[in-house]
Amino acid sequence: MLRAGPQDLPASSALFGLTVLCNVASNILVSVSSALNEVGLGRIVLAAVAETTAMLATVYLLLSIVGHRSRAQQTLTALAGTATAINILALPMFWVSPLFTTLNNPFALLLVLLVLWSVVIVAHILRHAFSITMVPAGLLAIGYTLLNFELSYRLLGLASK
Repeated sequence: MLRAGPQDLPASSALFGLTVLCNVASNILVSVSSALNEVGLGRIVLAAVAETTAMLATVYLLLSIVGHRSRAQQTLTALAGTATAINILALPMFWVSPLFTTLNNPFALLLVLLVLWSVVIVAHILRHAFSITMVPAGLLAIGYTLLNFELSYRLLGLASK
């Protein structure tokens, strides 16, 4: 595991577009499964598009700043593809138990482990994309994940609840 880097993906506009669309769709599915009763479908779709757009723009900008813009397509393809896979793995947990409000819920631990694994994967991708060691990549991945959660909660209007 964690052997291939984003540079091992083909530099393909079609693959990039497909993974971005799948990322938006999987974000919508997760949000519908976990928050549809609290927010409307329109807000969920808007949040999914905004989250994906923010991820694309942030990573592209950071890669441009450090002089690795040429790595953007493969990096973003890897990030969108792995986010889609993680979302798909999380879906059954939301279907079985939609509200993870306490750690007494047995699925809450599985979801936390899935989030931690996601951070490791993102760190691995960023390590290759930015040509940095795992520690700074891990810190970037934690920040990336926390910002993504915060953006999601704010866009869905759940932050104030």
